[in-house]
Amino acid sequence: MKSVAVKLPEDLLARLDAVSKRQGAGRSSVVRKALRQFLENAEETAAAGSFAEQAARAAGCFDGARDLSHSSRHMRGYGR
Repeated sequence: MKSVAVKLPEDLLARLDAVSKRQGAGRSSVVRKALRQFLENAEETAAAGSFAEQAARAAGCFDGARDLSHSSRHMRGYGR
């Protein structure tokens, strides 16, 4: 296993120490676990695509008027 040096602000180090103590694990173990979770979440988010790509998948999935702005019934009282 390779080593990586990381500089942490004191408050973050204190939180790391608290979690480490609570779990009965070393700092390195806690950091590896947290980094693994972070990277998995980042990969899932990247795989999901941009907001526009995600929204495009939902487009057309709902019943109702296509564009409420063109219906005077839906626009009645808007901006008052």
